[in-house]
Amino acid sequence: MKLSCLQENLAQGLNTVKRAVAHRSTLPVLSNVLLATDNGRLRLAATNLEIGINCWIEAQVEEEGAMTVPAVAFADLVNMLPPEQIDLELVEQTETLKLQCQKTKSSFKGISATEFPNIPIAGNDIVTIDADLFREMVGQVSIAAAKDESRPILTGILMRFEQDKLTMAAADGFRLSARSVKLEGNSEGGSLLVPHVALEEAAKLKVMGMDLRNNQVIFQSDNSNLVSQLIEGNFPDYEQIIPKEFKTRITLDTQVFLSACKKAEVFAKEAANLITLEIIPEGNIIISAQSAELGDSQDIIEATVMGEPIIINLNVNYLVETLQIMPTENTILKMNGPAEPILLQPDDLEIDLRIVIMPMYTRQ
Repeated sequence: MKLSCLQENLAQGLNTVKRAVAHRSTLPVLSNVLLATDNGRLRLAATNLEIGINCWIEAQVEEEGAMTVPAVAFADLVNMLPPEQIDLELVEQTETLKLQCQKTKSSFKGISATEFPNIPIAGNDIVTIDADLFREMVGQVSIAAAKDESRPILTGILMRFEQDKLTMAAADGFRLSARSVKLEGNSEGGSLLVPHVALEEAAKLKVMGMDLRNNQVIFQSDNSNLVSQLIEGNFPDYEQIIPKEFKTRITLDTQVFLSACKKAEVFAKEAANLITLEIIPEGNIIISAQSAELGDSQDIIEATVMGEPIIINLNVNYLVETLQIMPTENTILKMNGPAEPILLQPDDLEIDLRIVIMPMYTRQ
């Protein structure tokens, strides 16, 4: 292998793929990044066997070849080089990759590319989606995915395809988030359970298409793709969790509500993150928090209230995270009582986003 490429292109490619590098693996090659010539370009790849990332950059290829080198060290050096041409040459006899950029000369001892796992590439039959919309969906849904590995099913995000509709849903037992959008074309239908970490990484790649397979999904962008293994098992029927009828409906300014929650959060941190919402039919919401050590806080904000008065305790962290990803100026809250889950939605009916938060209980 012998080629030349620009430092900025190589640095960007390495920074893309190194997010999939395994840092604690019994297989040394998983700590490496693959460099391989591919139809006049340089292909970079990394995998931890759960996710794998391919990235292609422009290069002037003189000799074909492939090699793996330590990912972190190689990326660190490339990032420190000036924005000039980099020359790479593989010495096969010693499995060494030589690098030269202006007056800098380095060599990296590597592992043969034959030991590197295969990372699939998307085919022609992909489901297309707008990159910005995909990233927005992942951000809105992943907040509800469980971070605790004790229940693997809940660490995944459900992707359900229904002809020209895609729904993503996540739930951790305390809250649920579901978002549906129209696809640019029809899909064959079906459901996938994808690790939330994989989807969050895919969202950084400006995904424009998805190749759906039996045990994998490939997220495709212009010059890279991410392959993720799927989680086995059945995701809970989230539609049964979302209430269908409500006794109280509140419409309020998203940023005003968020600001009030953040102020209450200062005190709630010392009290299991609990805050109290008191819904007053006349058109106000009282947001309060108490701490035995710090003191207490209260905010009154205006709202449009329809229905019965309710006093409910909620986790302030869940409210803050929800309001931060709410895409509209106003937020709608729907409630049934102090012991029932609440539903938060944007006030734009064309945005199908539903977030459910379970109430918190206090000892009387």
